[in-house]
Amino acid sequence: MPGSSPPRAPPQAHRPKPTPPQARPRPAPGPRRELRALGLSLGLATGRATRRRYAELQRAAGASERLLGLLHRAPALPLSGGLTLPRSSWRGAVELSRVTFAYPANPHVAVLRGASLRIAAGQHVAIVGQSGCGKSTIAALLCALYAPAAGRTTLDGHDVLALDAAHLRGELVACVPQEPPLLAGTLRDNIAIGRPGATEEELRAAAAAAGCDFAAADWEREASQDAALAPGLRPSLT
Repeated sequence: MPGSSPPRAPPQAHRPKPTPPQARPRPAPGPRRELRALGLSLGLATGRATRRRYAELQRAAGASERLLGLLHRAPALPLSGGLTLPRSSWRGAVELSRVTFAYPANPHVAVLRGASLRIAAGQHVAIVGQSGCGKSTIAALLCALYAPAAGRTTLDGHDVLALDAAHLRGELVACVPQEPPLLAGTLRDNIAIGRPGATEEELRAAAAAAGCDFAAADWEREASQDAALAPGLRPSLT
């Protein structure tokens, strides 16, 4: 029809633009994830050495998680804040009074049942018995490494659990294991473990008193990696 406007096209439906998929958040990096990534990159190569190294890395990742868990574990007994005895009162009298104890890993098996022991100051006592009868347990209780289920362990009349742990183990009680280990480090490092704040002169005097006359020449020698040196050092360094 003349004078009429052309017909309009029907309106098209508005289609929203598709949104791109959002990337998933990556998990926080951790020691196991980083070691796995490194292990996968090593796995691209071939050979038994590479596969063995990857297995070692996997074991190291598991060990690191266990170690971190132990480091963040709250101790059952306080490490500081107890009683500190003046040096003039030190005598060395030890007494176990009706002590009953079982290790936490096996709480239903009592190692000590109502055990009593008295050692006077200056007295030398040897505790002899079969394996598992409680010899090492008595030493552990004296060092306040564990708390007995009943009874108490005293040093000069003071309950060892009431003493400051660093003071007790660093100044009052000394323990020499029957198979002393040599840790990674030099001779000086191994001797300093017993007293980290000792001066150089005190460390050398301790080495001389223990019969390590050769320590002056081998002061910075790696002790744990020398097979010829280690057997003779173990009794003296402790």
